[in-house]
Amino acid sequence: MSKQLIKILAICALVVICPLVIIGVSLMATEAVGCTLTIYDGGVEKLGETDFGGKSSKVSIMVNGEALESTTTTLTKRTEVTVTYEGVGYDFVGWYNGQYNEINREGENASEKVSDQVSYTFEISKDTVLTAVRDIKSYDVTYEGF
Repeated sequence: MSKQLIKILAICALVVICPLVIIGVSLMATEAVGCTLTIYDGGVEKLGETDFGGKSSKVSIMVNGEALESTTTTLTKRTEVTVTYEGVGYDFVGWYNGQYNEINREGENASEKVSDQVSYTFEISKDTVLTAVRDIKSYDVTYEGF
């Protein structure tokens, strides 16, 4: 082979291989970028109630078997996450995407519920905001007097 042919083949190889390497590195870097997870809880409260009488509302995040202190965290893509509603004195309704004031629970345009379970496990792939929707417990009491 002539030296000129070898040079042409080398240049062609560089023109093809360099962009492929750059694209590959870019894809790997994109996968390593973190996703922000924020969880809230929200729902119907008894109007004017200041003393919650033993009721509490709490959500938690578990990653790799460890509970996180905060309800907002940044995780790498494809991390398995378990979010749990741990409130007392409320009826758990479900996990929804978005903040409570963005969620429509009724009608034709109701927001999609992602889970009915108190604990919801998923693989994070993008920035995510979840709300544990809960409502205050209510009871119907019937009294029959004398």
